[in-house]
Amino acid sequence: MTRGVLPAVVVLALGLGLAGCGDDESPSASGATTAPAGSGADAVVAEVTSVAPALESYYRGGPYPQTLDEAVSTLAPAGITLSPGTEVGGYTYDPDAVEFVLCLQDADGAWASYDTAPMGVRDSGTSGGCPAP
Repeated sequence: MTRGVLPAVVVLALGLGLAGCGDDESPSASGATTAPAGSGADAVVAEVTSVAPALESYYRGGPYPQTLDEAVSTLAPAGITLSPGTEVGGYTYDPDAVEFVLCLQDADGAWASYDTAPMGVRDSGTSGGCPAP
């Protein structure tokens, strides 16, 4: 009986390890970054997790946007295309820390914000869109 448990554990461990493999982000024909397909808050979390670090890389070595409008205007030059129905709903920049918080929202109001200080999702929700800063 013990001999049957070990192979099952190995198979399970291998299966779990491979379950996380894959390309969550796919390049478009133009080479721009697009977010993974999905819906609701999970999709917006996945998208902001892709978009914010890409913008952080793009901004390094140059001026960071100071306003929401300036941040939105950098998406195309940074090679970023948001999923249909998704928009930048919030952006705040901390010049002292040289860090920003980016919030994306979808047409149904699901949202997620990403803080570049800890490089992670700060918060998310299923309705109401990005909260005011």
